[in-house]
Amino acid sequence: MTKLDLLKMGLKNLWRRKTRTFLTVLGVIIGTTAIVVMVSLGLGLEKAQRESMEQMGSLTEIEVYKPYSFEDSRTKTDESTVYMDEEAVDLFKSLTNVEAVLATKNTNIQLTIGKKSSWAQILAVDFEALKAFGYDLADGEWPSEFERNVFIAGATANQNFYDMNAMYYEEPEPIDLYTSSIKCYLDGEYYGDGKKKRPFSIAVSGTLESKQNYMDYTSYISFYAYEQYVKQNEKKYGDRSQDKKVKPGTRTDLYDSIKVKVNEVENVVAVQDQIKELGYEAYSNAEFLESNQGFTRVVQAVLGGIGGVSLLVAAIGITNTMIMSIYERTREIGVMKVLGAKLKDIKNLFLLEAALIGFIGGLFGLGLSFIGSNVINDIFFKYSQDSYMVVEEISYMPLKLCIAAMLFSTFIGIISGYYPARRAMKLSALKAISTN
Repeated sequence: MTKLDLLKMGLKNLWRRKTRTFLTVLGVIIGTTAIVVMVSLGLGLEKAQRESMEQMGSLTEIEVYKPYSFEDSRTKTDESTVYMDEEAVDLFKSLTNVEAVLATKNTNIQLTIGKKSSWAQILAVDFEALKAFGYDLADGEWPSEFERNVFIAGATANQNFYDMNAMYYEEPEPIDLYTSSIKCYLDGEYYGDGKKKRPFSIAVSGTLESKQNYMDYTSYISFYAYEQYVKQNEKKYGDRSQDKKVKPGTRTDLYDSIKVKVNEVENVVAVQDQIKELGYEAYSNAEFLESNQGFTRVVQAVLGGIGGVSLLVAAIGITNTMIMSIYERTREIGVMKVLGAKLKDIKNLFLLEAALIGFIGGLFGLGLSFIGSNVINDIFFKYSQDSYMVVEEISYMPLKLCIAAMLFSTFIGIISGYYPARRAMKLSALKAISTN
């Protein structure tokens, strides 16, 4: 018998007992729907958690800081002291799986446009390193390394200018930074004795694309420009730094923080551990996400187990249906053997019928799961509108889950039909024919 003959006979036999086949398939549909929807809820929880972490920052980035010490900064340091300087940057670049390193320095720069001022964060950075971290311009152009009176604005930096002297709070309106006259004050508008300082003129060279997180308010200036502002400021107002005098060749902290970009999320924790071993403090969203993955896996296992019970009941139903089919078709099986049908063909026929029940049930169960998943997502999205966190997709059905569901339901059908198929194969031909 060819495979096509087996398929035709299998479909014909199932169609002859439509009611029984329908009820058996219905059990598989319910079981498949239950397990797919339950697993999709666990996957949706993991996805929502991952997206929440990504909004706080990239999962492949590591924030590096110098360990906090209670000792006075003038205390003599030992060999175990670590520094945030160029040597540290080069050291991090040499680590395996590290793609780029971004050193940053916090500035005390205040921007003003007319009566409005912005206290949004402005970081001194290397623009080439900033590009390596995936920062792209929405418009404008990158300034050169030694260009002084320009900066790169964050995506929403133009929405952070307030009138500090207004009697009542007014919601800031977006300002066109390209056409506005922007003044830059180092260390704020006033310092020490209350004398108003003279500002530096500054212009926007480009605006970054939005990253959909808090970093959209951050703007960037080159290290060269910042150093020139500091030198000019010191020349006008004197050296206010208590620890400015450093002996030549002595290591000192040049940066406030350093970011390390890793090639893959799976390698982040390993690189982070290496950085900690060097004596630095390191934090990453990937580490936090990994610590929570154990909980989400438990949730997925529990939900999948609940759905699996329904599929187990369906498997018992398939076995019962196939055994009853053997009793009803005993004579038919005997005739097939007498006519020369191979034992392997008889076994494959019953396995095929069981597999068809599993496949058809899985197919319709998958369709029902899509409907149920959409209903659940709509309900959660509706009720999360009034909360601080909008949930768009609490039930997530990726392609691999759909394929796995179809294969699993078909496999369950085959396993459930194996015993009945073996039973049919072992029936005596003469005894089967003589059966009334």
